[in-house]
Amino acid sequence: TGTPEIAIRFGVDTAGRVTSAQVLPAAVAATPLGACLAAVARATHFDSQQHDVSFRIPILAHRAP
Repeated sequence: TGTPEIAIRFGVDTAGRVTSAQVLPAAVAATPLGACLAAVARATHFDSQQHDVSFRIPILAHRAP
């Protein structure tokens, strides 16, 4: 409800592959939207990295009337 604060926490290895993707908060992760976001996150490929990295990307969601 409202405008939830959603984020995806990524882990990415040196080859640019996503090693982990977690939708936050858990209440959103348990919804169909959360499952869709997690699937897209896991399928994302990043450029090569010098080191394994982790980062978080915020998402602002609005419910259509």
